[in-house]
Amino acid sequence: MGKKVKLILGITGLIILILIVRSVTSGGEEEVVVKEEFPLVEISSPTKASSDSDSTEGLTSESYSGSGDTTLKDVILNSGVLIISSAHEGSKDFKVSLVGEDATQVSFEETGNFTGSVAHSVYKASDFSGDPGEGKQGLSEESIFELLEPGTVSIDVVADGTWSIDLLQGIPPGGQQPPVDWQSSGQGVVKWIEFEKGNFKISMEHTGEKVFQAYLLKSDGSHTEMMVDVDMASNPSVVDGRWSGAELINFSPDYVFGVEPGLYALAIVADGEWTVTIPATSTRK
Repeated sequence: MGKKVKLILGITGLIILILIVRSVTSGGEEEVVVKEEFPLVEISSPTKASSDSDSTEGLTSESYSGSGDTTLKDVILNSGVLIISSAHEGSKDFKVSLVGEDATQVSFEETGNFTGSVAHSVYKASDFSGDPGEGKQGLSEESIFELLEPGTVSIDVVADGTWSIDLLQGIPPGGQQPPVDWQSSGQGVVKWIEFEKGNFKISMEHTGEKVFQAYLLKSDGSHTEMMVDVDMASNPSVVDGRWSGAELINFSPDYVFGVEPGLYALAIVADGEWTVTIPATSTRK
């Protein structure tokens, strides 16, 4: 055997011996290096809901969950009605905001444990008229929420506990014609109600201490109709925290001050129990 071969074998044996010694002294365990410690915030991946029921047919759904303050980036808003359902388990502030390039829209601002839903109109402002600013201003004046434009936003979450956010959006193919008799509590959205041409009387009752608001959102996002906006604490008609009233809405494509017939979501902002009743018949015009 030549000197060169012996040298190579010697070096190889030395390397093997060093590896064996390292393995024995370390107990066979791999070294774990922690580069940086992050806060405990877990976010589930967005999931698409199946469209096998009337409530989600033709719509898309995304779900997120986490704990603590979080920013969800690159959330896409589509034209139509955006319904946000959220829950929070904590003792301090809970706030959910949609953050765009030009504005921020607060969807929820609560304290402690919370469960509820809210609706936003999403529509391209330039489709209202030749002046995009005029169209946007016109809708925001009659809505408790600013008009949201289709596109990409971030969702900022402020929370001290676990939370979940479900987004349901799009334009549904159809809904339920009156009669409608619905009861719930807190913030909620009744979807979807199909109004044909005529006058419909929408009766509502609420038992609470702070606020009661009700508004209709057209399914394509082009119109929001405010019906009730009551500050329970300062309203003289509220007795023992109870409020009741009715709105007569004229659905007519030719009536200047009417509302166009079609498919609508009914959104409620409340701090107590409420009922909504819409009879089956209407006074046609």
